[in-house]
Amino acid sequence: MDIGYGYCVIVTNILCSFNVCIKVLTLQPSFILYRDGVTEENVRRYLLRKPMSSKDLSKIFKSKKLGLSNEEIVVKLTEIIKRIRPITQKVNHVTYFSLKQ
Repeated sequence: MDIGYGYCVIVTNILCSFNVCIKVLTLQPSFILYRDGVTEENVRRYLLRKPMSSKDLSKIFKSKKLGLSNEEIVVKLTEIIKRIRPITQKVNHVTYFSLKQ
């Protein structure tokens, strides 16, 4: 859960004895969210904010220095966009993707 100011709250469930579940909240820097790179969760988060073109999305993930080549980022984005089936709209011959909550 992103709380702004560059930090997010990570919720971890810990199973203790007698089947008691304890939730542990930790405050982590937001860049931790990108450790998995181009994920469906990260793409969804961007598309929920505002409509973006595929070029905008690839530019965002390229700037994160994930250690992936441009081709790998484009292939992953293509797979994710096909999987989540976002709303598409064309403006001036550019296709924008978006999601509604």
